[in-house]
Amino acid sequence: MGFVVFEGAFGIITGSLALVGDAGHNLTDVLALLLAWGATLLTKRRPSSLRTYGWRRASILAALVNSFMIMMVVGGIAWEAIQRFKSPPVVPGITIVWVALIGVGINSLTALFFAAGRKTDLNIRGVFIHMMADAAISAGVMLAGLVIIFTGWAWLDPAVSLLIVGAILISTWSLFKESFNLVMDAVPAHVDPEAVRRYLCTLPGIMAVHDLHIWTLTSGMNMASG
Repeated sequence: MGFVVFEGAFGIITGSLALVGDAGHNLTDVLALLLAWGATLLTKRRPSSLRTYGWRRASILAALVNSFMIMMVVGGIAWEAIQRFKSPPVVPGITIVWVALIGVGINSLTALFFAAGRKTDLNIRGVFIHMMADAAISAGVMLAGLVIIFTGWAWLDPAVSLLIVGAILISTWSLFKESFNLVMDAVPAHVDPEAVRRYLCTLPGIMAVHDLHIWTLTSGMNMASG
């Protein structure tokens, strides 16, 4: 949060959309981390007579909200970048480089904390993608600052913002699609329902399988009924 204030202030002072956009995306990271933390706490709550599965679905909902937040933010950055192409302001490249370099370090370090858990937990994966996307944004901003120093191309600031937006949308879409499918109780991507049906039919005493439903309650916990 401290870096969000620091980067946002320098973005406003220098007039750099790339820095302001990066600060805005870092702010969503703070919210995403709080969201993921809250969801993790909820999944540990005991089941009750009202919520017989407890709050395990909270982690999937957090991943869905997280991905939606990313797309909303990058949409705003893209709109502002397009407007800036008409008259791109002159920005100090050296300031952009140093501020963005700090952002690369902070976001990369934060992402490493979630690297191990991203393969088994969709909620953690959402946070990991969020942090790596921010590290990529900062790296792109830093590169733009270097080029601006040597060429004076002011249009590069909004151009880099658009390229980063495209990269983030590509990485976020898969998370949004997967979390949305899980919220809608779709069959997990790695499960073959027909194979499950055939296996059940081979069990002793099973003559037929009707109304087979397979869904994910929370990351790493698949359910089935029939």
